[in-house]
Amino acid sequence: AVVSTQSTGEVVVGMERFVMVNIHSAVFNPPEDHEQNQRLDKRIQSLHWILPKHLDFSLPSDNEEADRQLAIAQSYLLQESMDRQNKTPHDKMRAIVQCCNALHNLFQIAHDTAAGADELLPMLIYTIVVAAPPDLYATIQYIDRFLPTDTLSSGKTAYHFTNMCIAQQFLESLSHDKLSLSEEEYTHFMEGHSSHLEEALSTKFAGGLLNNIS
Repeated sequence: AVVSTQSTGEVVVGMERFVMVNIHSAVFNPPEDHEQNQRLDKRIQSLHWILPKHLDFSLPSDNEEADRQLAIAQSYLLQESMDRQNKTPHDKMRAIVQCCNALHNLFQIAHDTAAGADELLPMLIYTIVVAAPPDLYATIQYIDRFLPTDTLSSGKTAYHFTNMCIAQQFLESLSHDKLSLSEEEYTHFMEGHSSHLEEALSTKFAGGLLNNIS
């Protein structure tokens, strides 16, 4: 009997799930990743004051659907890192792709045109800062190590994974000259003197929609 490509793919995914679920605790965030993973988590948390304007983009005001897409993007990032069911590299990569799809929808709503890489990246960076998903470094390393190479070499998955890696590197090396603010303002905010904290909190989780996505 001839086995279809689709059937073969389903078998491979099923085998991957069986194996990775059973070895997940041993291979996700191994000891060699602990320090950098923790460092990135703390770095992201320290950047909670960042607003879209610091990354040279804007969000639509008073637009419920735009708020909803931002909340969806954040929820997928948190799902990727916190959902105990998402143990395979395919699961985690799928959540990242869905996050980026929601950001594409958000840009389409805001500008009535498709987002390119230059538009998507700052929105992704902002979404990471707002959602603050734990174990982001470990997740990226896990995907890179265990997702099949051909999956990460071309197509939408590769494109979104590359953007996520660039966002990670941006956040790790962030300084005032990469943001639209002065060195004095950057230092002020990093020391916890966020004069616009209320504004930042008002956009965090898209006005509280994160827990009310249907």
